[in-house]
Amino acid sequence: MDNAQLDAVSAVLGAIAASASVGAGEAVKDMTKGAITGTRDRLVALVRGRLKKDPVGDAKLTVYAAEPTPANGQALKGHLVEAGVGDDQDILALARNLLTAAGPAALAPGSVAATIIKQVNKDGGTGFIGGQHVHHHGARAVANVDWDLFRLEGDGYELRNTGTTTARDVTITANVDLAWPTPPDQEMPPGSSVLFSCAPSLADPSPVLTVICTAAGAPGRQRWQRPLPR
Repeated sequence: MDNAQLDAVSAVLGAIAASASVGAGEAVKDMTKGAITGTRDRLVALVRGRLKKDPVGDAKLTVYAAEPTPANGQALKGHLVEAGVGDDQDILALARNLLTAAGPAALAPGSVAATIIKQVNKDGGTGFIGGQHVHHHGARAVANVDWDLFRLEGDGYELRNTGTTTARDVTITANVDLAWPTPPDQEMPPGSSVLFSCAPSLADPSPVLTVICTAAGAPGRQRWQRPLPR
């Protein structure tokens, strides 16, 4: 996979993923770990500037930067497209530079970045893979569970299953106290949602919600995490 052939959205997702594992010193070569981390921080800041009118997208960027996985990349991708990241040449150049600094292994088959880029494009994206421009416009091949989190009035929030299959054995936790008008169900069909409220104190950490569930056709338990939108 040649990073010079990546579109901006794929390059951003790949660069953030590749630089998150910068501890592999052999791949860093002549750049220090601190320099790559600094470049990564500048890239995230530029992308965040594009998302300044999209608090949900901004929250998903925070999660992806902390935990770059195919699922988190898929959740973020649409926000990057809507924010016009694909047309931002400064972001594209910085993302490609970051991939180059991370070394050839950053986009090698089986690498975290390559896996994320391929998975995101397979699940409905458009990008350059292996020097070819690949389009995928169809629906996902298998039913999936996906989530979105919305801020309501006051301290209220809504968690909604935006996927195409029922989430089973659902557990919802957070690093702060949550209040539930009614206890959440352990099964949530597509389109269903649950309401809760959260009023953290100044001493509490930034609130982050974690959802763990199982889905038909997916191995094991799926984990989804998002900061509460401001």
